Amino acid sequence: MVIFHRFIFVIGLLWISGNIISQTNLLTYTKTEDSIRQYFQIIAKSRNDIEKKRINNSIERLFGDILNESGSFSYPFDSLKNIGHLYSPDKIFRLITWNVSFENGTFSYFGYIQYNTGKTKAYKYKKLIEKTNEIQDPENSVLSSSKWYGGLYYKILQNKVDNRSYYTLLALQFHDQLISRKFIDVLYFDEWENPVFGAPLFHVENDKIKHRVIFQYSASIMMSLRYDEKLQTIVFDHLSPSEYKYIGEYAFYGPDLSFDGLIFRKKFWVLQTKMDMRNPDRPVR
Repeated sequence: MVIFHRFIFVIGLLWISGNIISQTNLLTYTKTEDSIRQYFQIIAKSRNDIEKKRINNSIERLFGDILNESGSFSYPFDSLKNIGHLYSPDKIFRLITWNVSFENGTFSYFGYIQYNTGKTKAYKYKKLIEKTNEIQDPENSVLSSSKWYGGLYYKILQNKVDNRSYYTLLALQFHDQLISRKFIDVLYFDEWENPVFGAPLFHVENDKIKHRVIFQYSASIMMSLRYDEKLQTIVFDHLSPSEYKYIGEYAFYGPDLSFDGLIFRKKFWVLQTKMDMRNPDRPVR
């Protein structure tokens, strides 16, 4: 009965979206989604890294099976609580991301991007292949789906620069037992319709321009990184070491009760320091 009700809900959702999926395909997608959900449950209970990798390979294959179908863009994956699933504001693409934890305290990241930029009727998809540890200068690197700075995306913003849409991504990355990261990335599509990660849009301290902004801090605490709709500003905790001697050792970094932000002006996200979040109606300068 629960499955039947969920089936009816999905039918209604897809009808509203305007991207109608045939009942035959929908039944196939629902069955595949149930298999993915069960695989995630196995991974969550497993204490064997080899088994986790093997099961995750099956999850990737099943996602690929669905996303390869041209009518699947609106399929919501609503029963999967282990994934990040976001559509862009203009509904040109969606990002699906997840991670797998291992016994040594590290994490690996996986995902897909499914998109249609409007040049053709067909939807495309690409697997996101994590290369985080191989990227030597991640804040100044232009990356691709096959060389991806992995993370769990939770917000997509859209801005236009020189008639091209740039999508700013807020993301979380559990790194290991000592350090966590949050980062702000940029996604756009090149002239060949390939997704590109990273663009020189971040105007930060000392007049430096970065392709993405990365925050590193102690895995034992939480950091706030969010978009304030009223201020139209990306607001985040200012991070500092617990003691002066720990400068540069990010396992000892955490929020110091002050806030900074980034506001989009013309072609850049421009740094705003020492924001007064006790008075949110105060305009950002």
